[in-house]
Amino acid sequence: VTTTITIQDAIDQYSDLIAHVAWRIVQDREETRDICQETFLRFCAARDRDETIHSPKAWLCRIALNLAVDTAR
Repeated sequence: VTTTITIQDAIDQYSDLIAHVAWRIVQDREETRDICQETFLRFCAARDRDETIHSPKAWLCRIALNLAVDTAR
């Protein structure tokens, strides 16, 4: 990860945005929570793999959007 953002900072800064992205697609509280949790778990995994993430905000939104679309199918 090329950014110095910590996992806690990412959660603090982007959890509302990620929840909004997920909610707009699934419109279910429990599914939204699950998508948020999975999004941040994937962020942790990417950091552990030293994956390059230039924009955490964009990366997190894309993961949340993909998960929400998959859930809505």
